[in-house]
Amino acid sequence: HIHFVHYRGYGTSLKRRLEGRVCGRYGWHGGGLPCGGSAAYFPGFPAVFSKAMAGGHIHHASVIAWPASCGGRGTIVELAYGCSIEHQIRGDYNPRYR
Repeated sequence: HIHFVHYRGYGTSLKRRLEGRVCGRYGWHGGGLPCGGSAAYFPGFPAVFSKAMAGGHIHHASVIAWPASCGGRGTIVELAYGCSIEHQIRGDYNPRYR
């Protein structure tokens, strides 16, 4: 299923961290990202799921698109495996409901 959320808190800091890792760099970059994931930068707003499939197997993966990234020049596509970070990104995460 697909969600569109406004991010804040953790989502804001994660986007900044992703931009520091992938802006101006080619390819997929991992290490230290949520859920053992990876991320890549693409100019403009690409076909997100096509780009995600090029980054690895997306079965059981969360695919997160961060538009207006890298100074508004493009989109970061992030893959996260075996978990969901949707609630952390939008700022309403409550560990009591896990």
